[in-house]
Amino acid sequence: MSEKIVVEFDVEKTVEREYGYQEKLLKYKGSDTKYKGIVKDGKLIAILGRGYKLIPNEAVEAEIKKLQNFSVSEKAEKWRKYWWLEKEGEYVGVLVVNSVDGSEALKVIAYVPSEHSILVGSKLQNVYRRHTPKADLSDLGEIIDEVMNAAVGYKQWLAKLDLVEAKDNVEVLEMLAEDMPKKYVEKALATAKAGQTLEGGKFTLKMFYECVAKKIWNAEVDMRTKIRLYRLLNDCMFSIVEWEGEENE
Repeated sequence: MSEKIVVEFDVEKTVEREYGYQEKLLKYKGSDTKYKGIVKDGKLIAILGRGYKLIPNEAVEAEIKKLQNFSVSEKAEKWRKYWWLEKEGEYVGVLVVNSVDGSEALKVIAYVPSEHSILVGSKLQNVYRRHTPKADLSDLGEIIDEVMNAAVGYKQWLAKLDLVEAKDNVEVLEMLAEDMPKKYVEKALATAKAGQTLEGGKFTLKMFYECVAKKIWNAEVDMRTKIRLYRLLNDCMFSIVEWEGEENE
């Protein structure tokens, strides 16, 4: 049986925010706690430090709706939200991430649209902004365009992966298997060790990548976990095949 402690805070001040949000500055037994409660429509979302800057998901969505020539799909998980933007005819896209509970920073991540190929790696021009007082949405549209353009190089990098046989890099792939749950890597690693597909053809790094990426994408886990697993996979691939694009770390 889990133990619970119920604590009552005093509200020093309530600050009204757009879209029905409130920030309640908290005190405990008359003393400043340096924390605030994020509330929406009377429901407590999270208790966070006073330096946390609330960026509503609704505000991010409003900026995305200003953009033209993109198709947009979205998914919400608790107080996190994800938007996929794709540019017709370009075959590249960006994933925009935000949360109002402190569980995700504001992120813009490049990817190539398919059933599984989201790229989350430090070698590609991605944007990661913590919810600090300096964070804002004034240049979100420009950032999306920049990351969209950077994603074109990802397709070229994938083509390079297809020129390298997985069997020649088994030691590195085994290191990935140590960092990632077995179910995602086991089949692809066994094929890499065998040195060929069931049909007898070459098993390349691109094939390994797509095999693992598909399992990540189809897994019944939240999007935040999938992004973390994609990062492990891509960092492994980057360590084998050099990325020639810009770095933004």
